Amino acid sequence: MTNAIVDTNRSQCGIKTSKKEAILTVSWKSPFGGNNSLAQKFSVDGNYYYLSDYSVSLVINVNKDILNASATVEDKDTFRTPFGKSLICDRGTNITYKRTDSQITLRLYDVKLQAFDAGKDFSDDQYECPKKNSQVYLIVVILFGVTVLVALMLAIFVYRRNTEHTREGYGSMQ
Repeated sequence: MTNAIVDTNRSQCGIKTSKKEAILTVSWKSPFGGNNSLAQKFSVDGNYYYLSDYSVSLVINVNKDILNASATVEDKDTFRTPFGKSLICDRGTNITYKRTDSQITLRLYDVKLQAFDAGKDFSDDQYECPKKNSQVYLIVVILFGVTVLVALMLAIFVYRRNTEHTREGYGSMQ
């Protein structure tokens, strides 16, 4: 397991794989002021990469496939598929990139990630934005409603059954 970490000041981006792990943490100072000059070197599996102003590139092996991911500062978090389609997700959330033999999680903050793999077939790949919390709340509300409905039906059934037994009891006493 390999870790490569570059720290500065503002944004963060991480790439994790199921077998090998290469975590890249990048931050930028505000583009409207301060010293933005960054030129740092870091290594992943013995290969050296350079961090320059507002951009960084990382190449790692994922089950013999090459994933090339680049991050640049933008106002929106956008994940661009190799076919040019984009998914816009909330900042600070995970986008899951799935292949048939591996899974990669891209952590987005206020950076734009692009992932592509030249010469590879992406027909089986899936790019997913994280599900909203509102969906979780909706599921909880539905489950709660079903539980209340079942409890109400059970209470009605028990009440009717007890009422019938009570009527039978009165009839036998007379």
